[in-house]
Amino acid sequence: MEVSVECLRFFAALIESETGIVYSEPNYYQLIPRIVELTQTFALSSPDELRRSVEEHLLTPEQRHHLIDAATNNETSFFRDRKVFEAIHEVMTTITSEKDTLKIWSAACSTGQESYSLAMTLLESKNEKVKRSIYSILASDISERVLAKATKGHYTELEIDRGLESSLRSKYFEQLTQSQNLASTWRAKKVLSEHIHFKKINLLERWTHSSKFDIVLCRNVLIYQNVENKRKVIQRIFDNLEPSGYLILGGAESLSGISEDFEHVPVAGAVVYRKLSA
Repeated sequence: MEVSVECLRFFAALIESETGIVYSEPNYYQLIPRIVELTQTFALSSPDELRRSVEEHLLTPEQRHHLIDAATNNETSFFRDRKVFEAIHEVMTTITSEKDTLKIWSAACSTGQESYSLAMTLLESKNEKVKRSIYSILASDISERVLAKATKGHYTELEIDRGLESSLRSKYFEQLTQSQNLASTWRAKKVLSEHIHFKKINLLERWTHSSKFDIVLCRNVLIYQNVENKRKVIQRIFDNLEPSGYLILGGAESLSGISEDFEHVPVAGAVVYRKLSA
């Protein structure tokens, strides 16, 4: 099924306006299979008909949400980049040396592996102050589809094997399906999920949590945004961080030219910034 350049430009502009995710022309190839799949899912004759349906407001709210959802990148795994989680533990140790609580926000949690990895980092800590801290984790994403999976806490054998050691799998997940004909499914145990709250949040929209966070993870979000939207996202995070709270970005991301409200903190293996106090 062919997708015209005009059609690709239309959907790229729509996605950017709705989510801030930028698809430049060299990356249009990533949109093509998604547009084709949506055209077929909605039983339309062509991508151009899909475009007309959007322009003429013929899609149902559920279909429009599905369209925007299909554009998001939800690549994730447990303990994605192990060195980063070692650095996160260092930050946790610093914070809990001064107080007994930890409030963490996973700002683009996808299907939940990052959030559950954070909980395991706390529960498995050899530092007693970290391990005994009273903690809460807010896990948010713009996609209701991935949030539903994250909330359920169910993972396939393949998903479980990506980054999760067997000892942690048996300790924090229970096997639901095991037979010769059916693939195994694993579910997060209550001890792992009870302090995690999942919520739909668009980082481009103004939003304030009831209490501020000590640590915010916003990994591999800024690389898909233009400069203006990067500044919006960082301002939202700044507004929701405790004084001297920590922001952790993806390995290819930086606040250079984006914000002067943070200082870079050298923590091996991660891109870490600390909020500057007023």
